Amino acid sequence: MNAVNIAPIVNAVNRMQGQVNDLTVQVGRVDANVGRVSHDVQTTRGELQALTAEFRQFVHNAQLTANVQRSETALGNAEAALDREYGHYKVVRRTSVGTLQAFDVGNVTNDTVQQISEELMIQTPRYWLAPALVALAAWSRDDRELADKSVQTAFTRDGAKTSLFFALVLRRQGRVDASARWLRYYLSALDPRALGREFAVVYEAAAHDAFGTHGYVVVGTQLSEWNGRLRTDPIGTRRAGAYLGRRTDNPAGSSRRVDVSGSRAAQSAMAAVQGVVGVRVGARIRHREVPAYQRH
Repeated sequence: MNAVNIAPIVNAVNRMQGQVNDLTVQVGRVDANVGRVSHDVQTTRGELQALTAEFRQFVHNAQLTANVQRSETALGNAEAALDREYGHYKVVRRTSVGTLQAFDVGNVTNDTVQQISEELMIQTPRYWLAPALVALAAWSRDDRELADKSVQTAFTRDGAKTSLFFALVLRRQGRVDASARWLRYYLSALDPRALGREFAVVYEAAAHDAFGTHGYVVVGTQLSEWNGRLRTDPIGTRRAGAYLGRRTDNPAGSSRRVDVSGSRAAQSAMAAVQGVVGVRVGARIRHREVPAYQRH
């Protein structure tokens, strides 16, 4: 019996084994490549996420910058509109303080004060301080008719500020009775249920004798009236009534320090005038002779 030749089979198996080995090596290489690709994908994903975060932050910052720019533009427009509408009021305020200082020093003629005040009256047709300044100029030359007409005009434009202004000016000039009457006009026009910051300033000024003893009595009387009115008001004024009730007998509380010698009271009055007019006054006004028609 002839022997079977298996050499071709062995060779075929060997070749196939070699191919399998080559395929295994190739699979290993592919696996390594896949690992590198996976790493690259993870790196790319991280970079993309970081880039996305940076882009979102950039968009957010751009929005904030745009908002700021729009706000600045709107603010600039508002300031420009206010300056166009009310900027010339600053001139009136400075002029009013300058007029009071000129009355103190006595180095400006009545004609000059009259001319400037009348020009400002024409230039600021709605501002209450312009006719008040004309009234001061008329008072300085004892022109009762023009003074009364100017005071009425100022009072019509803003009764509260006009009353407070003349109360302080007259207190500064030593005319305590007339100052108290103007202060009474001011207080009577206020709503005790809606007292704002302005009244707080007036209240503090009265506590430090800016309006003198007469003004102190006026404030106390008005507080008593408000207290009684608020206690009978059913619409949520119990708290305000209690607030006023604690101060009816002494508007300044326990801290009031009365100085009737004139010096400190005058300084307090001028400080309050600065608050009403809106301009800082450097000099103090001395008492001047008051025309006869304004002493009553």
